[in-house]
Amino acid sequence: MKKLVQKLLFDRESTLNDKKLWQLSQNYSKFECFVIFCFDGMLILSGILLMFVTTFVRVNEYRLPLNAYLIFLPIEGMSLNWAINYVFQLTTIGAAMIVFGSHTCVTLTIINQICFWIDVVIVEVERLAELLNNPDFNYELQKTSTSDCIKNIIDSSNACSIWHREISEALTACSIQ
Repeated sequence: MKKLVQKLLFDRESTLNDKKLWQLSQNYSKFECFVIFCFDGMLILSGILLMFVTTFVRVNEYRLPLNAYLIFLPIEGMSLNWAINYVFQLTTIGAAMIVFGSHTCVTLTIINQICFWIDVVIVEVERLAELLNNPDFNYELQKTSTSDCIKNIIDSSNACSIWHREISEALTACSIQ
């Protein structure tokens, strides 16, 4: 996970020298933060509703969030068993929310980073098209600028395919374990 975050930050910072790509990187970062904030907010809100509404509204037989009743104590005291079940289910729901929330956020970030690299390639191709369609450029200057643009397109495409391959290998390794 640490390696993934370091690579993501390094890739985004590598666009610092180019104003258009840096703006693209900033827009992607804002979008990621917005989506993660909204997703986590909805996850927390639904968890709170699941945990607390069931105790006040008779949604199920036991008035427990997961509608399951495990007998922890063999005594007749319903309230003590209910309290133990409630705490157990709160813990289970909290752990599931943390795992599901972090997994979903990492997945969205990975997908967004792949889209970022594809957009970088698109920006580079648009620059090449602008350069080729500009009649005011000197032929020799246009020739070197064109070769630089083609080199940038190839580098961006290569970075995109490397990122995709590394992520595929990392996710395959995680799913095998």
